Amino acid sequence: MKYAMITGARRIEIRETEPMPAAAGKARIRIKRCGICGTDFHMWEDGETYKGLIPGHEAAGVIEEISSGYDGPLKEGDRVAVFPAEPCGDCQLCRTGLRNLCLPPGSMGLGCGLHEPGAFSECLDFSIRFLSKLPDNVTYSQGSLAEPASVAYRAIQHADLNVGDGVLISGAGIIGLLCAQFAKLSGAAYIAVFDIEHERLKLAYDLGDVTESFDVSSNQHPEKTLWTASNGGFDCFIDCTGHQNAINLGISVLKKGKKMVCVGINFEKQLLDHVRIVQNELEVKGSFGQVEKDFDECIKMIGAGILDVDKYISKTIGFSELQSCFEQKDRQKGTDLKVLLDPEKD
Repeated sequence: MKYAMITGARRIEIRETEPMPAAAGKARIRIKRCGICGTDFHMWEDGETYKGLIPGHEAAGVIEEISSGYDGPLKEGDRVAVFPAEPCGDCQLCRTGLRNLCLPPGSMGLGCGLHEPGAFSECLDFSIRFLSKLPDNVTYSQGSLAEPASVAYRAIQHADLNVGDGVLISGAGIIGLLCAQFAKLSGAAYIAVFDIEHERLKLAYDLGDVTESFDVSSNQHPEKTLWTASNGGFDCFIDCTGHQNAINLGISVLKKGKKMVCVGINFEKQLLDHVRIVQNELEVKGSFGQVEKDFDECIKMIGAGILDVDKYISKTIGFSELQSCFEQKDRQKGTDLKVLLDPEKD
């Protein structure tokens, strides 16, 4: 079995091993596609903290083996997407519907590619209760995008949009643009995105869900520009960056009494415009990951043709291209939105 492992700072290497039988409660999935996420890049960049880890948590594949004793609906040969977290199901958070928050303090999450072997591998052994069967018309590539799609879907549920709303999104990456598509599906009348990368903003506009895109890297008065474009402010602001400059710009053009949803993660403390939050009675809502119902709903929407995820796929690579893919992202951001790993490509 071939897999990719982080071996140090900015190093990922291809290894091989003989797989063991699937452990109790687990299924072996033959990985067909796995998305490369910003989290994977940050773990590769750090290296030493994650040395020995197999990344990858946006996966889809086919069940190859099921451990003995399982009598549920899934069977060998089923095509599935992997819900990557592993909430305990017993704590107060899990019992009250916040299963996405069942994790140690300060952790990016539990599950494959984060605290146990991930899907940058030909095969993945994972808890069978966290596998979702794919409809026949959903491809493996589409299935692998259920994970980022459900992150954006949860954020939009928190946004509680109304038909005709004006929505501002910071960050024209995959999550930001999925938020734009969900905002459009929710009936938003005006959807703007801002970023500091011109080429990515052009792509964002070309994909069709964004009304206008704004490059704030050289704009001396971005607040004025956005205020004018929105005709007096936005009804909702969704931050997908986690950076204080972007967050405070969004706060500055949010209508009084409206909501900001924070999706982007930054483990360094950020200074926010506290006075404006208080004086304008802004509602600030965090949105972290997803729960199973978000994940399954996105798979249904993809299968029904409601949610288009194909347009975000930039390219598909094999194991031999992984290191160079990370190096390219390190040198320049580029316009790649979602790169997929196909373990069978090499």
